[in-house]
Amino acid sequence: MSNNIYPLPADELAALYEINTQELILSAKGKSQPMTSDVKFVRTPWMGGLKFELEGRVLAVMGPPEPYEISLRFKMPPPTVADVIIVYAGYPQGKPVPIHFTGFVSPNNDTNSQQIFKEITAEPPKPPQTLTDDNQHISVINGHSFTIKYASEVPRFGSIKMGFDNKYLQLESAGIQDKDIVWTFKGLQPTPDTQVTILVFGGIAQYLIKKVYNVLVGLASESAVKLSDNGYIPRFLQRASEGESKITSSYPDAELHGVLASAPHGLGVSHPEELSNMTVTCKLKNGNLATVGAIGYTRFGPVIVKPGPVDDLKPLPPASSIPMEADKADSLMKAQGWKALYNGLSLTFSILPGVDREPCYTFDMAYGLTLDTVTPTQVRVGVNTGNVTPIGLLNSPDVASSGH
Repeated sequence: MSNNIYPLPADELAALYEINTQELILSAKGKSQPMTSDVKFVRTPWMGGLKFELEGRVLAVMGPPEPYEISLRFKMPPPTVADVIIVYAGYPQGKPVPIHFTGFVSPNNDTNSQQIFKEITAEPPKPPQTLTDDNQHISVINGHSFTIKYASEVPRFGSIKMGFDNKYLQLESAGIQDKDIVWTFKGLQPTPDTQVTILVFGGIAQYLIKKVYNVLVGLASESAVKLSDNGYIPRFLQRASEGESKITSSYPDAELHGVLASAPHGLGVSHPEELSNMTVTCKLKNGNLATVGAIGYTRFGPVIVKPGPVDDLKPLPPASSIPMEADKADSLMKAQGWKALYNGLSLTFSILPGVDREPCYTFDMAYGLTLDTVTPTQVRVGVNTGNVTPIGLLNSPDVASSGH
């Protein structure tokens, strides 16, 4: 080496071949002397396959090692070898690093891509052992990004394929991070249902894993709220309005009767938008009830009509005209000291004695999942007055009761 160019030490090395772009992505992470610069992989001629040197410009500066991280792309045809040899400090002959193969395909590019997309998204042919992985749900606002991670470790000669629909999603980047393959996508246009599908082929060890990520791309508006790094999800009244619209498109005379949201796991939550299951009910002129439901942040299912109960419950105004969003009701309830978790939230017209006859949010408190000394079974919040009314106060077990 010359000009202060030396092999660098490395704690992590990774190699990923992107099939669609025909690029080999090499990544390294480690620590080197202070003032190390120009860190890079340099390909060296080698008859045995692929060989690179990890090097950098190192100045004679004393001090504790400083961390570095690098990822470089090299345009080349698909490798015919399973490993790339990387020479770095401590390994003058080089160390084999497995190449992980991945790719993305779209049904809209060309005939060949359409066929590959069908193969990935359809039920694959079963090798001697087929493994399944639970589907996951991701919600993101249109124009914003989200990531999907999958372990990069596969047996020798194994591979990973990934497919998605570029009508709704755009792949922004792909690489290896902490031994995971990380894909970053961006939502292109709103859709309640698109998918990212990953197939992991076991190579010599004959197995196949199919992993499906169901993606909801929502509209960017004030009616969406960000809960996590995965993106945005629709707020309570926005979802209620969507369900109401689905009913009124078939039954124009329908009037909103009630909205019920619940937690998918049955446990307590602390924010209304964590209640991902929702049922919207409208009352028809003939007294029947029309209902639509959604499991998780998916589109509502078919309209179901059944005989309604005989009651004089006043209909709600359209969801779009309700003056208070559910998270505001949540804040008013907690401001009054009722901070327990809840596992359900409904929106109906109140008929309780002593409570103003107005549309109300009713929180079903998750009794036993709180450290509050006194827990109501329900808390109602009026959407017009903002009045907070606890219902059915219960003393939490093994805790001395106290008044609020």
